[in-house]
Amino acid sequence: MIFKLRKQYATIARSWLNRARKIDKEINDLVNLAQHTRDRLTSITQSLDGIIVSGSHDPHKFDNLVELENSVNQKIDEFIAIKTEIFRLLSCLPDRNQRLALIAYYLDMKTWEQVAVDMHYSYDNIMRIRKYGLLEVEKMLQEQKTT
Repeated sequence: MIFKLRKQYATIARSWLNRARKIDKEINDLVNLAQHTRDRLTSITQSLDGIIVSGSHDPHKFDNLVELENSVNQKIDEFIAIKTEIFRLLSCLPDRNQRLALIAYYLDMKTWEQVAVDMHYSYDNIMRIRKYGLLEVEKMLQEQKTT
């Protein structure tokens, strides 16, 4: 029973911390889409007779791009707020190694392999540090709920 409870804790903590990684991916996808849209709207093709600008002469053709870029900016604001919230919580972890490992993965977007190399630990040791760090984060989240 205790093992299941601990596994649930790790799942809850991971889910809460993974918000930054998920929104980071979403922002990257939106930025790529905006860049692709911008490229399509401003593409120029060369022909034998001269330059042909593709696309219509519609004065509103950039409206969708502006809307898309506004969405990116809103997601970035949300991303900053989430990262700040996560950083505040992780900064309270009493164990320095847990704090550094979780910040590197969840806020600096490194892989666990990169975290292990950067911290000069084996992958297995980083997974152990991660496990106990996630359990601490779960306790902290539970404490926040009750206050």
